[in-house]
Parts: sequence; C-alpha cells; structure tokens
Amino acid sequence: MPAMTKQSSLLIFGAGYTARFLAQAAHQHGMTVTVTTREGAKHAVIQSWGAAPLPFGAPLPVGITHVVVTNPPLADGTDPVLAAYKGQMNSLAWMGYLSSTGVYGDHQGATVTEDSPLRAAEPRSLARKMAEEAWQASGLPVEIFRLSGIYGPGRNMLERLKSGRTGALEQSDRPVNRIHVADIVQTVFAAMARAHPGAVYNLADDDPAPTRAVMAYAAALLGVPVPTATNGASHLVDGSRIVDNTHIKKHLNIRLNYPSYKEGLAALMEPVQ
Repeated sequence: MPAMTKQSSLLIFGAGYTARFLAQAAHQHGMTVTVTTREGAKHAVIQSWGAAPLPFGAPLPVGITHVVVTNPPLADGTDPVLAAYKGQMNSLAWMGYLSSTGVYGDHQGATVTEDSPLRAAEPRSLARKMAEEAWQASGLPVEIFRLSGIYGPGRNMLERLKSGRTGALEQSDRPVNRIHVADIVQTVFAAMARAHPGAVYNLADDDPAPTRAVMAYAAALLGVPVPTATNGASHLVDGSRIVDNTHIKKHLNIRLNYPSYKEGLAALMEPVQ
C-alpha cells in the first residue's frame, strides 16, 4: 500500500465491515479519516478505528480529497450517497465505489472479465448495476470495484462452523470466488494512488471453489465433522460465474495476500497479535 500524505483526507460512506479495515489502514498511513453513519451508537466504534464519525446527511468536512462509498443502493437502484452529496463532491481528487460481482448475473459458470455483459436479474444485484451506472454517469472521478464474496477476521467459514450457521449454504459443485478484506484494502489504495477515473476492477481470488469445499477445509482446520445442510436454500441467488482478476494484477500490480481460501482460512486460525 502506498504511503498517504498528511494532506490527504479520506471520507468513507458507510461504517460496515469493509469500511472498518479501510479506515484503519488509511489512519495508519497518515490520512485524516471520516466515516459516515446513521447510528449515533456507532460513533465510539468509528473513533476506535482512528476515524471521525459523521452523521449521514450532515455537510461534508472541508478538505476531503478522497472518497470511498461502501453503502448499498436502495431497492430501486437509487444510490443514497449520490442523491444526497453529489453537489458537495466536485473538487475530489479520487473516489471509489464498492460494488459486487453480482452485477454480472448468471453466466452459467463461464469466466467474466470487466468487459463481460452485466446480466444482473436478481433484485439486489440489479440495484447494484443501476447504482454503478448512475455513478459512472455522474461526472465524478469514480472508479468501480466489483467485489466477490468478502471474508476476513470475524467473518469467515471458521466462524460459521463454530456458531453452527451453515445450514443454508450452497451444497452444489458451482464454483464461487472470494476476496479477503485485506486484499480489498490493498487494491483500493493501489487504485487511489494510480487514480484512473472510469476504471472498473474485479476483486476476486485465484481459486474459485464450491462452498462445500471451503466448508470441508475449514472443518479440517478446526478438527470438527463437516456439517450437512439442513434445507435446500442457496446463497447463490444471482447466478454462477468465475471472476477473472487479471486486471488488478496487470494494471495495479496487485499480488494477492490470500490467493485462495486455503491461505486465507489458515491465516485466520493464527492468534491475532
């Protein structure tokens, strides 16, 4: 990750899982960090990340240079950040919008690149597609990051097994890409340093694998039996595809910290220092 200057000021819209790691990294690299939230009770948590909380809807602080949007769109595809703040972001140096590989929809297991057709049909993915298009048409210096299934500390298959939350997970052989939150962070900051408005990036690991294979590997790490799904539900509601990550390697010089779920889960077994 490139060093950031003390003059750089990052605003993160949304105070969820990925926002936490982005905020902590930006703070560690000398940026002034602000994170929006609609929950007053979350202000102390945001401050613990090294960031200042900002109630969503309040005017933006003076001097914001960089923005990352982690908020999801509304059900109708309207982006709440764009609707509320577009007029206050005309002097940004850079901004990133965190989207989802769900915008590709169902490609029946075929490989998708950033140039592949967006066939989103499931309502949540279709809303993401509409929000992407709105940001791209906004005239702002935005770059799009299409994220695969996110995992990392506190949010991973090991934790699901420990808590027994595996009953509705996909049991087919359909491959699924994932991305460790640490690799989201390094990619976003690499793009921020390069600043190429209009760029689109797939964020995915090198090893798309069926969810049941990941479950089996996690169970082996923990030394517990592999659970059996208790119902026919599937979390793969937006189709099947393999996500190509060549673009981030070629244009952002990304070397994944966790190229597969195996490295990622094994690292999560190690005690946190």
